[in-house]
Amino acid sequence: MIGINQFLAYNSKNDSLYMVTDGKIVSVPVAKLLNHSVQTSDLRAIDFASGKEFENLSFDQAGYGYLMTIRTPEILKSDRPL
Repeated sequence: MIGINQFLAYNSKNDSLYMVTDGKIVSVPVAKLLNHSVQTSDLRAIDFASGKEFENLSFDQAGYGYLMTIRTPEILKSDRPL
């Protein structure tokens, strides 16, 4: 489901941990991690068929995501809070 993790990010707005790989982002609720109750259905995966190499992910206080790519460097902002 996920390749080699390149970056971890935390979104305080939805209390989720995000794992970033090239072209994929997977999220999991922190509360379920802490009480060891994560189910497969709790994982949310987004596969971007963009060919871009993802490098970093961060969130602002409203929950908007900012994704940094390399090899055609860009910073992309989500169109809504995640």
